[in-house]
Amino acid sequence: MSTNQQEIDELVESLSNLHQGYQETKKLLDEQMHAVIYNDIHQLNALIDRQMVKYEELKEMETLFKNQLIVLFQNYYPNASHPSLTRLLEVIEGSTEDIDRLRIDLYDQIHKTEQLRSQLMSLLEFASEHNSQSITELSRVARQSYKNYKGNGQLREGQTPSLGLNQMG
Repeated sequence: MSTNQQEIDELVESLSNLHQGYQETKKLLDEQMHAVIYNDIHQLNALIDRQMVKYEELKEMETLFKNQLIVLFQNYYPNASHPSLTRLLEVIEGSTEDIDRLRIDLYDQIHKTEQLRSQLMSLLEFASEHNSQSITELSRVARQSYKNYKGNGQLREGQTPSLGLNQMG
């Protein structure tokens, strides 16, 4: 096997790994949305931890892919400064349809992942706002019926009750 073919195979493997990594990321984001909807804080925290690890893995995979692309691209375009997988596919030998399909699928997977991440952020913002409004309303209701008396039986003015909320889990 020629050196270029080996490098192409390694690049395709990296591209495939990235595709799989984004699929896994998308699945984690979907699971996080379910955890938010079902108010499962413990599950959400565990999924966020897994997501952070996955983002680090994706970062490493992207770096590897970029480095492989640069090396292979310079074999075909020694004077070019902006490596491009699309341009590389124009000059490599053999069938490139599978690589191009994988490239397109990866872009689609990245786009879907970004959409899902945006939806999760919107859901988290909504949940946060809803919780804030609920706490404000509970405080307002508690203040209406709250009375605090001094030791001599007179009504104490200017104090508001503290409201503690606990979640059983």
